[in-house]
Amino acid sequence: MNDIDFIFNDGNKGYKMSAETVSANGGIILTEINIDFGEDTIPEKVRLDFRIDITDIKATWSPSKAAHELYANWYKDEQCSRAASGAPIKSFIGYNDYNVCTIALSDCKTPLVIRSGVNEEDAVIDCTVEFFTETISPIKSYKTLLRLDFRHVPYYKSIHDSQFWWHKDCGFKNAYIPETARLPMYSTWYSFHQQLSPSELISECKHAANLGMKAVIIDDGWQTKDNSRGYAYCGDWEPEPGKVGDMAKLVSDIHKLGMKVILWYSVPFVGKYSKAWKQFEGKFLDDTNREWNCLDPRFPEVREYLTGIYKKAALDWKLDGFKLDFIDSFILTPETANAKPGHDITSLEDAIERLLNDITTALKEINPNICIEFRQSYMGPLMLSYGNMIRVGDCPGDALKNRVEIASLRLTSGKCPVHSDMMMWNYKDTPEGAARQLINSFFAVPQISVKLARAPKEHIDMLRFYLDFWSKNHRLILDGEFIPLYPDQKYALIISRGESSEIAVNYSTGIYKIERHRATLINCGNSETVYIDTKKIDGYGTVDIYDCMGTHIDHVSSYLEGVIKFNVPICGMVVIKKH
Repeated sequence: MNDIDFIFNDGNKGYKMSAETVSANGGIILTEINIDFGEDTIPEKVRLDFRIDITDIKATWSPSKAAHELYANWYKDEQCSRAASGAPIKSFIGYNDYNVCTIALSDCKTPLVIRSGVNEEDAVIDCTVEFFTETISPIKSYKTLLRLDFRHVPYYKSIHDSQFWWHKDCGFKNAYIPETARLPMYSTWYSFHQQLSPSELISECKHAANLGMKAVIIDDGWQTKDNSRGYAYCGDWEPEPGKVGDMAKLVSDIHKLGMKVILWYSVPFVGKYSKAWKQFEGKFLDDTNREWNCLDPRFPEVREYLTGIYKKAALDWKLDGFKLDFIDSFILTPETANAKPGHDITSLEDAIERLLNDITTALKEINPNICIEFRQSYMGPLMLSYGNMIRVGDCPGDALKNRVEIASLRLTSGKCPVHSDMMMWNYKDTPEGAARQLINSFFAVPQISVKLARAPKEHIDMLRFYLDFWSKNHRLILDGEFIPLYPDQKYALIISRGESSEIAVNYSTGIYKIERHRATLINCGNSETVYIDTKKIDGYGTVDIYDCMGTHIDHVSSYLEGVIKFNVPICGMVVIKKH
């Protein structure tokens, strides 16, 4: 464990600052940071600097960048955190995928930045925590805990334990998780974009329901005739009859198919062509020369308006959930940083928290099982108190990014189900090519966003096979021990391990070591040759091999011993059962 020297820098403002060790047990150092301003003050930036020795560090990890190489200290490698964006955590990973040091802070609300970089002269990593990077309410003093974890444990355990610490010791609680939030969904975004029609939407929902999807997310477009993909018509949130017909009837018809309905809203945006634009003039956070602006939730009438919009929709249309988008767009500008007449809350972070509390409280009174989807980057511990679905940010057609971001979100989201970005692919692709989109997102709740009526039969067969397999095993996939290996290789092997069974996906090449009596390996690499080490379960067993459409390729009963070579179709699976 490093001996840590902390150095404060407040730019000669005269604040009283201290860093005192609270505990140092088992490789974890807890340090209490105290800053005394003497009187109520809107604080300016304060830096806390310290160093970590470079010993066996191969990569650094953060929620915003996943695992990546070390940068020099003159490069801006930073993890930002505030109420509506990011999380205050950064980790350094050793060459054996074990933790070297994980930095986390208990304050997940106040705007701050964690920076790190290699010092060329001393072969150390310079670390900085900069507090109050955006305007907050006046305070007389400030206190937070800095947690430094130097334990020699798998890197993913150190990150997961930091997340557990936020919830166990720092007062952050996960929102209630309805079962719907844990099951496959259909999304209209990539398949329809804004060009919705009620008849085609119902048709797609019929196909989706037949494939095992349990909810539909009706995305942008339902509220406007415009199809230009901007937000200039947002703010009134009145259904466009040509897009959805009668909203209450549409929801009812989808319910009859056995699917729940989740409706999209861009929370902060008000467009210049809406009635709300004039209503909230002077109550925006950004430049009114734009075609749409962000509302300022420090005004009570803004919070009341937004809460009322969602409450009325839930009651009138019998909605099952809300996709609340762009919460991370609540950002101060120099022109709006200071308090205005009419504000009842000074800090934007406090106002965002109050807004989310008002919304979720009102919606849960109507429907305790309401689904609320958030996405990157508003995915930190405070956000998990309100959202019960956390989705990867938009990455259309990018299976690799979906996989990487899913793994990063899984490490920091606790029991909250992580959702893939909506999956789409080219209808001319092979079934294996389409399957790669789904298999790269295997460890998240799948959201599908292709026109199912247009998809080739082979694609539908693949979807039916893998969605059925995923649904039957979703408790193991979502609740098992999550083991994302080789983070510097973009998580080339990921395993979910339960008490008696495990599921793994190999995204590259290498040997997969079985540790449970029932194991499934999905081959998402570039070769049909896979190697499985069975020495922990040596004995008689059965082996079954399937292709990506569920066709049974082979069955073998034999004695399993040592490392065994199997021929598994690309995007197919091998299932091993020990007798």
